[in-house]
Amino acid sequence: MSGLQVKVDALINARGEITDLFVGDPVEEYAAGIEAAREHYGTPASPGKDIVVANAYAKYNEMAICMLMSMMTVNLQRGTVVLVVNAPEGQVCHYLIRSFGKEYGGEFYMRMGPPPPSLKIIVCTAYPDRTMCDLFAPIEAVTMTRDWEETLDILEREYPEQASVAVIPDGTMQFFR
Repeated sequence: MSGLQVKVDALINARGEITDLFVGDPVEEYAAGIEAAREHYGTPASPGKDIVVANAYAKYNEMAICMLMSMMTVNLQRGTVVLVVNAPEGQVCHYLIRSFGKEYGGEFYMRMGPPPPSLKIIVCTAYPDRTMCDLFAPIEAVTMTRDWEETLDILEREYPEQASVAVIPDGTMQFFR
């Protein structure tokens, strides 16, 4: 009945620390926060990379968000996307679009086909589960690794000489300017 009087939003850095805090009138505070966030989270595009390493930091339990920036950055003719995920509790199960088993899911669930053969996907996580990739690829089409050392071994075998690499520190919050 009293309406929304005040709103609080924060921007965070790569260590999870608050760098900017916005408090006040909901509309004014939001507008000020958006302006600061454009600079804070904005990233220049860098398409065509052989390897894209995207960390799912701020929303690690929604790692599929990282695929958006990764797909716009990787060389689709012969590239590798590495998602770095540390989510002990697993991924968010969205009841409309996520799977609930091998062949069924929410009302808008679509079983994803494999990525193009020219694209490799590696998910580096100590907490793998069978449905964590269901928004972008079937689990059979994804290479799962337990740590960075195992991931790096695969990348060095795949690209023995040199490779162009993009690192996306937080593919769940960043966006291309």
